[in-house]
Amino acid sequence: MNESSEKLYYGNIESDGIKLHYARTSLGLRPVVFLHGMTDNGSIWGQLAAALYQKYDIFLPDARGHGLSQGGDIEYSLTAMTDDAANFIRLLELDRPVVIGHSMGASVAGNLAAEYPNLVRAIILIDPTWYDAEYLTAEFARQVISEFEKAYEEYHQLSGIEMIEYAKRHHPNWSESDILPWAKSKQQYDRRIIGMIPTLAESWSQITSRINIPALIMTGDPQKGSIVSQKVSEELLMKHSNWKSIYFEDAGHNIQRDQFEKSRDAIVKYLAEIYS
Repeated sequence: MNESSEKLYYGNIESDGIKLHYARTSLGLRPVVFLHGMTDNGSIWGQLAAALYQKYDIFLPDARGHGLSQGGDIEYSLTAMTDDAANFIRLLELDRPVVIGHSMGASVAGNLAAEYPNLVRAIILIDPTWYDAEYLTAEFARQVISEFEKAYEEYHQLSGIEMIEYAKRHHPNWSESDILPWAKSKQQYDRRIIGMIPTLAESWSQITSRINIPALIMTGDPQKGSIVSQKVSEELLMKHSNWKSIYFEDAGHNIQRDQFEKSRDAIVKYLAEIYS
């Protein structure tokens, strides 16, 4: 994206008094909004954005408490981030975009479709935080929070170069295009976001029951860290005739990075169907 007419543009909006930073392309094409996962930011979508920007206008917001968006002593919850996404679409006057989300961002996209169905055309959900019922306990939430707290401490003891080496050791199959923004994002989030973890999985079954727009769910192998089980995926497909699901055998939670080419091709195909 080096041509002047095809470069990324940057800006900020204000959502309920909170500054949200975003990057975008601007070729006057059909809109696609990307919502990143917890502790990531909008820059992590760079490789996928590069594959799509000639057919779609790409919007890459940083969620509150992430990247260059406002953090600090503000509300962090599924509801707050859903309202931020709705405000983002309204303020930029986007015409019912397809919204693609990963992890936290996928849960936000799902809630957005339930709460604001007239704002969204379709959703692509990359392993949302929709756990099996047996994991929806206070004890499990505390365990996940503890893991994120430990990760925060570890990330902030490393230099930028050490973070890149850390990423390469832990994700040897990722491309350099994914490694660099992932490593940088891990030192660009507000620690207080970790406290919102329990809100991301709460009532997801009730939320999904209110979604009527088309959806694609992308799932991976639970043995490699994927969250959405095949059981949950199959149950959702039974309840929603306009939903589709794709299972990526060799991917964990980070499907778009573990299996970039396959996930890119699936997203390209689904976008073409929705916008046909």
